[in-house]
Amino acid sequence: MNYAIITENDESKWDDETGVLYHFPARYKNILTEGTSVIYYKGQMKDKKYLNKRLSAKPHYFGIAKIGEVYPDSKNKNEYFAKIEEYIPFVQPLDFKDKNNEYIEIVTKSNYWRDGVRKITVDTYKKIIKLANFEIDYKNENNLEAVLSDESLPNLDDVSPVPSNSLFTGKTNKHSKENNGSNNNRKQTKGDGFSRNAKKIGDRAEQVVLKFLKNHNYKNIRWVANEGEKPGYDISCVDHTGLEIYIEVKGTSTSKFNDFIITNNELSTAEKLGDSFYIYFVTNCLSKTPKVQSFQNPYKKIASSKWELTPLSYKVFTS
Repeated sequence: MNYAIITENDESKWDDETGVLYHFPARYKNILTEGTSVIYYKGQMKDKKYLNKRLSAKPHYFGIAKIGEVYPDSKNKNEYFAKIEEYIPFVQPLDFKDKNNEYIEIVTKSNYWRDGVRKITVDTYKKIIKLANFEIDYKNENNLEAVLSDESLPNLDDVSPVPSNSLFTGKTNKHSKENNGSNNNRKQTKGDGFSRNAKKIGDRAEQVVLKFLKNHNYKNIRWVANEGEKPGYDISCVDHTGLEIYIEVKGTSTSKFNDFIITNNELSTAEKLGDSFYIYFVTNCLSKTPKVQSFQNPYKKIASSKWELTPLSYKVFTS
């Protein structure tokens, strides 16, 4: 297993999307291989206009992820893209120096900090994720997993969901031809997530929607998914018109949805409930200011081909 730091600058020629895509020169290709566990890093802020987009003006670490598929940039043979999987932002910035004013990374040369991608040891990786209040799954020493804890999530009392109308448009991004994989860390049905963190991420997205509904004075709010039921939706409530509605939540730790997964159970429930069924999308669901967007009657959009279904798997029988 490889471990590395990946740098994301406020201003850059590289076409990065935090938690989604990382753009880098060919010289780092041997470090950023599929499966590499990475720590996100930002250097010193140079322009105050970026302060609200950072956790700190100082150099700091701000998230973890894994490298997914790596492929060449079709516009430049000396550059590559890496899909980012299992992105989780830190609640607080982690300074690049410890309490003794010593670098957390082992600085090996005078211009060390100029390298946008830096290979680190497993001990450095452990140190960073522990300082960020993550737990460590030691079941596989060759593939350590950082596990979310209550301390690595913002207190729900401090979370303020913000409504949005641009989280999911059904359109692919500008790298869609190259980057056609599924959005990482979205909420799946319970038990089939991509990692040990998937359920915690899904639960937090649902908690965000519950708070959003309470803030907007919805009544009789019931968190059905938390009761162990699987009726094809996560939450039921009564809207401002007095009608009962049913909500399926899709959450991601990143800033947007290019696509989402809907199960057969959810799809058939959406068809049956029609206008009473909603999908609520939640982006940045692990942050203090997640964004929320709702869509009524998603089955209608699918049936009218405004949203396109793509099969992801098949059940195979022997004859």
